Amino acid sequence: MFDTEDDDPDPAIVVRAPDDKTIADWTYEKDGEEVSTADENPNYPEDAQLVNVTFEEYLKQRWPEWTDAAPATLWTKVQDREIPVYGFPESRLGYVEPPATLESAIAQLAESVDAVEWRPAEQHLHIETLGETFTIAPDGTVSGEGRYADRLEEIVADPTDESTYKYQP
Repeated sequence: MFDTEDDDPDPAIVVRAPDDKTIADWTYEKDGEEVSTADENPNYPEDAQLVNVTFEEYLKQRWPEWTDAAPATLWTKVQDREIPVYGFPESRLGYVEPPATLESAIAQLAESVDAVEWRPAEQHLHIETLGETFTIAPDGTVSGEGRYADRLEEIVADPTDESTYKYQP
């Protein structure tokens, strides 16, 4: 993940995305006062989904073997090691790598289309096939028209309706 509002973002790792927490719920001390992520992100609704991240450099410095940990244990283990954690509105974060549903779509599509690539700056999967161009957003939304659009929608359909970035190292 990365902060889409940072001109030179550092790679971030999601350690928790609690379903019952919003950016108004995440508070911390700044300049001797308690502030919330909502206070620091006035362009986002206060009830926006909270996502807690830490930065990869902190993990490498304080817990070099973090990649061996089960994703569901990251929150607890990061807290145990007192690694800094930050709250972000979900929609402020972008994917460095495509989310899991798009990773599987890339594998399925690679041999049957002319071009398929993840474009982090645009936050979509770019596909060219049969003289047509399509994009797929991280939420699975397919843009583009043509006979292949329905097939793309089938490939990226996520019947679990779960957010695909949660707890992915």
